[in-house]
Amino acid sequence: KEEGYSLPSNSLSKEYYTIQYGDVDNDGTVDAVDVQRIKSHIDNVNLLTGQGLLNADINGDGVIDSKDMNILSKTLAGNTKCTLPSTTPCKG
Repeated sequence: KEEGYSLPSNSLSKEYYTIQYGDVDNDGTVDAVDVQRIKSHIDNVNLLTGQGLLNADINGDGVIDSKDMNILSKTLAGNTKCTLPSTTPCKG
């Protein structure tokens, strides 16, 4: 079973952020850098924090995992109905 990284429920409140699902590096666009940031987080190389952490939960399930990375990759390739960045989660 693949391990995901749950969003910290006590230390990060979504009410103080405007979530832009997919824009992991907070530059206003969604690109390969955002995919790489999620991969680095999953691989425990560079953990995401704050806004980037919230934006990385593409499908809104509370866990940053390969599902989020796959949805983002497919969206960049034009293979989903998602438009990212978005203020609503994308299920792919």
